[in-house]
Amino acid sequence: ELSDLQWADSEPFQDTIAPGQTTLLNFDLGKTPVEYSRFATQSSLDRAYPVRFTVDVDAVPETSLLTEMIYFQEAQVATPLDLSMVIPLDTPSVLNPQGQETSRALESAIAPGGRIANILGALQEASASSLRVALAPTGKLLESLAVLAAPAGFTRITRSGPQQVPPTDPAAQNAGAALRAIQLLVARGTVRLIATPYSLSPLPGLIANGLTGDVSEQVQDDVSTVRTVLGPNVDTLPGWLLPTDGLVDDATLAQLVGLGDTNMLLAPASLEQPSSLPQLTPSAQVTAVAGRSQTSVGALVEDTALTDLLTPSGDLSPAQVLEQFLADTATIQQEQPGLARTVSVVTPADWDPDPVVLSGLFAALTPITGAPWMTGVTPDAATTGGTLLGRVVVQNVSEDGLVTPPKAYFTALHTARQRLDEFKTLAPPGTMVDQLTAQLLVAEGEEWWGKASAASGGEAFARYVANWVSGQLAKIQVGDQTYTITSKGAEIPLGVDSGLSYTVKVVLYLASDKLNFQQGGACPGIPATQATCLMLALQPRLQTIRVRAVNTLSGRFPVQVEVRTLNNATISQGRLLIRSTAYNFVALGIVGAAALFILANWVWGLVRRRIAAARPPQVFPEPPPAPAGPSESA
Repeated sequence: ELSDLQWADSEPFQDTIAPGQTTLLNFDLGKTPVEYSRFATQSSLDRAYPVRFTVDVDAVPETSLLTEMIYFQEAQVATPLDLSMVIPLDTPSVLNPQGQETSRALESAIAPGGRIANILGALQEASASSLRVALAPTGKLLESLAVLAAPAGFTRITRSGPQQVPPTDPAAQNAGAALRAIQLLVARGTVRLIATPYSLSPLPGLIANGLTGDVSEQVQDDVSTVRTVLGPNVDTLPGWLLPTDGLVDDATLAQLVGLGDTNMLLAPASLEQPSSLPQLTPSAQVTAVAGRSQTSVGALVEDTALTDLLTPSGDLSPAQVLEQFLADTATIQQEQPGLARTVSVVTPADWDPDPVVLSGLFAALTPITGAPWMTGVTPDAATTGGTLLGRVVVQNVSEDGLVTPPKAYFTALHTARQRLDEFKTLAPPGTMVDQLTAQLLVAEGEEWWGKASAASGGEAFARYVANWVSGQLAKIQVGDQTYTITSKGAEIPLGVDSGLSYTVKVVLYLASDKLNFQQGGACPGIPATQATCLMLALQPRLQTIRVRAVNTLSGRFPVQVEVRTLNNATISQGRLLIRSTAYNFVALGIVGAAALFILANWVWGLVRRRIAAARPPQVFPEPPPAPAGPSESA
């Protein structure tokens, strides 16, 4: 191995090292040794290479350290490499559907020394020097921070029961500090926010399982939550989106383009591989095309090899991790030193870097004072030289490391979505809809896709949404009622009871083939002669709705009564029993004619009797006596 050495030097160490003692040695290779200076001036190509440090005891080598690639650069390069770094921020769900803390994972992440606290603290120090990076906090994380930082404190569920945590508690104070740190970073203008799914839900997985509409909810709710929690003047980069894990497929891309997303940060797995692999590191900028719809977006493709260097699986020291990353970026720049290019790094959402890595990385990305071969840029400022490549999006993307949840999980999601959509048609208070939507989005999060058993947690959030809506709708009742109509037309009073504390919009459905209702209109899919629907603003109390009706028959007949949502889902149903004593025209004519005949006959008889009574009695003469018979004459 010694024959491969280009230069070597030895430095005497005058002190002693006690057992267990650590001593820090600094080497300035720019001053010594002479061999290095000669090598640096004679070799202008190989500037990135490892360095071996060997400790000799009495001229006998005892131990050695071979560093990762170290880049030696003595002057600012003409065309530095642009590095777009995006840092997602998220934790597992820490709140139950009632907004109570059930896990302290977020508390740990934002406490001093926690991973999110370290990231935000290092960014605050470096951003003062114009460091440019992008953050992608999830809407779920921001709302959780807002709950912990609430002025009235928050509720924590413990083994002994609910515990009220005051706003002076360190957890509440740290949550408020984290929110203020993000606000301050964005206000400086060098740190930008990137939209990402609200709960880091796998978007292709939602579409593949019939939840296409929820893709828009995941994206739009994340954007609106940023404004709600961080302030109306804080916004994400217009048109930019970081899909969960950078994964989209053909159908997902077409859906996102319809939402107005024009630029994305993608993982290589989202794109079809080129027929021949590039010899040099390509620029991150491409045009991503959906083959079926032929829609396209601008995209930055993540350099997963660089990202992996920041999340080492071995036992490398923080200094070694940093050295390796910086050396690789230097090598990429030297591949095509005169060409403007951008590489993209997207850290994992649970990234937990050592402070040494953070400070060194952010210092290197800082313009002017940082590494001379590269500079940090936000995604919207990425540049590339030459022709922008077009890459086709895959038809089906592989969700590496994820397990598709069982059927029961998606059944719960569909039921919750259906009930929530029904509830929305009532036009309830917007805060209720927002809270329920957030719970459903949490139920769709990637954390429930890690293994089959994890899906039960997502199911619990989905069932909460469905059960809560069902409980609200159950407070609207219309019972069985009876009403008597004594005339051809009448107003029928209908009692509808709403136990809700807010006004809702509903449809009153009336079905009868014996009555003609003079209010309302036709019901969807039902002939107008069979049913009538009335739009109502139902107040929070027992109300009497008066409906004008006309009937043409006498007798008893039922009317089907239902309270429905505006999308035709039945909320409550009852029966109205009508007792009608009204005559129809035919029956009235027959009865009238019979009565007239009887009356005329009676009048004629009376007249005849009166005429007979007014005449003088007639006198008839008595007959003559009969002549005597033969026996009398003898």
